[in-house]
Amino acid sequence: AHVDLADISDELVAWLRKKYKKYDIGVHDVGTPAELRSCGRLYDIVIATSFFHHIEPELWEGFLLDFALIIQRGGLLVIGGWDETDEVIAEDNNTARFTGQRTWPLNALRRVVDSLDEYDVLVDSLEELPIDAFPIPRKMRYYVIKKL
Repeated sequence: AHVDLADISDELVAWLRKKYKKYDIGVHDVGTPAELRSCGRLYDIVIATSFFHHIEPELWEGFLLDFALIIQRGGLLVIGGWDETDEVIAEDNNTARFTGQRTWPLNALRRVVDSLDEYDVLVDSLEELPIDAFPIPRKMRYYVIKKL
């Protein structure tokens, strides 16, 4: 099995490269999922957490279609992001309290996925995260999506 990691943040990419330099793990600085096509691989599983909620909902379909280009037929796309019931989103008018970034709840992502012929939603789950770093409970929405 081969593992590739990717992020848009230069700082995080540098940290990942340092942390995993002794392993056969590719680390890529990318702005969109389609940029991972340069790796020349189709993936069985792609895990995309904590970033979809920072993308404007009008762009979600394009990102999902980009992911379809790098996931092989029958492969899985796992997406995690904040839910509309998360207190930070509800209180701060779609601005993340800790980073100041615009944030959109992922509830509407289900409708976008359902409108695409490329995918089928296998799991739509709301989970409370047991993370001590947050001063309040955080609720994250997870989707497991199969590429058809």
